Amino acid sequence: MRCPRCGGPLQTFASGRFVRSGEGWVRVVRQVCSGCGLEWPDLSLRCTPVQEFTPSLKGLQGSGDLIVVRHPDGTLEVVS
Repeated sequence: MRCPRCGGPLQTFASGRFVRSGEGWVRVVRQVCSGCGLEWPDLSLRCTPVQEFTPSLKGLQGSGDLIVVRHPDGTLEVVS
């Protein structure tokens, strides 16, 4: 990706932190232009583990309200 201001390349930094309020992991992604130093706002994604893929989760995923991720070890996680 390129910076819309100067055309320089964007560097992406991702980090995660655990929220104790029961909301699970919060992944924070930010991008910084290496040319002009412009920093884009944080994109925070809430990740919550789920036991099974229910019809209600399928409906919410179909409408684009959330994403259900199946990890290689078989665990499911809702990203919103």
